[in-house]
Amino acid sequence: MLEFAHGCPHLNRFAHVSTLYIAGRREGWVREEPLTHNAGYFNTYAQSKHEAEALVLSEKRLPVSIHRLSSVMGGGGHVEQVIRMIPFSSEFPMLPGQPHVPVDLVSSEWTGQALSLLIAKHFQVGAIRHLCTGPDAAPTFGEIMDIAYGTHGRRPKLVPVAMFEWALRAAASSREWRALAGLATFLPHLAVAQPFDPGATGEILSHAGLAPLHGRELLAAAMAEVLA
Repeated sequence: MLEFAHGCPHLNRFAHVSTLYIAGRREGWVREEPLTHNAGYFNTYAQSKHEAEALVLSEKRLPVSIHRLSSVMGGGGHVEQVIRMIPFSSEFPMLPGQPHVPVDLVSSEWTGQALSLLIAKHFQVGAIRHLCTGPDAAPTFGEIMDIAYGTHGRRPKLVPVAMFEWALRAAASSREWRALAGLATFLPHLAVAQPFDPGATGEILSHAGLAPLHGRELLAAAMAEVLA
């Protein structure tokens, strides 16, 4: 895409869509600024997204900006996967996660509207935009577990990432391993506290009447749909 963009003589904006999960295994705030770390990643998706950001931000001749998305509800993301596990909860003895970790949730509809507005009317060369709610409007993983498993079967135990990865290695090739292995690529970051800062983008969207719904509202809607 960058090569193609170099051949467009009248290009006035190149908006790269990324993810807030480029933070990988790094703990702490994720802000609207270039992010570097050597903490590693939980999956190749986040790693490749981080590498793509670095490539885009290294461009000196193109009008680039970065738009990082949080967890988009409506696209089958990790939170929706947790909810869909409810009928099979006995298959999962544990999940990687910490109860206090905020889980930032936005709807696919809001994300599309926000991206459209930011790119069409608030594009700024070199800007890094966060499309998220921020921790104040995000349910914790513990709240999600309470809602998801409150009255539906045996609740999996929440464990640190290191313990989950150890259990995965110890259970290699067993029936339990097959149940755990499917979680290894998209859930471990729920064990790492990474609050996302909406920053200046949050203010722009709020002033435009596009503040996101509280994550608990999205979670309740997803629960109603999955358990209907």
